[in-house]
Amino acid sequence: MQSIKGVNGVFELYADRIVLKRGKLLGNFEKTTYLKDIIEVRLKKPGLTRGTLSISTAMDSGGVNTNSVDASAIFLKSSQWDEAVEFKRLIESAVSGAKSAGPEARSTAEEIANFKRLMDDGVITVEEFSAKKKQLLGI
Repeated sequence: MQSIKGVNGVFELYADRIVLKRGKLLGNFEKTTYLKDIIEVRLKKPGLTRGTLSISTAMDSGGVNTNSVDASAIFLKSSQWDEAVEFKRLIESAVSGAKSAGPEARSTAEEIANFKRLMDDGVITVEEFSAKKKQLLGI
């Protein structure tokens, strides 16, 4: 997990999602956005006002309002610029990887459930199911 702490919250980047967390002052807010849903990552350089790092999804009507505390954004100090540029690059790389996996990418649990259905339908034997399950689980 990678993270960047801004003035008004923290972005935590995981393998499949990014989580925005805000502290007690802003009501213990937490918002999870899956990488495959992100359409844009924006970075505004600090100047006369604070900089912002924001993400937007198709669910955001008209994009992200970076001036709103409820937006998917954190405010940055000017001293965080280099860190923010690197974090934006990490997010974009992770988003690209998540989207290139495509809809065919399935979790191990989904694969096992699929083979279980095949076993229940009599398409494969119990032994074949057990072997595939062990293979998928890496045991």
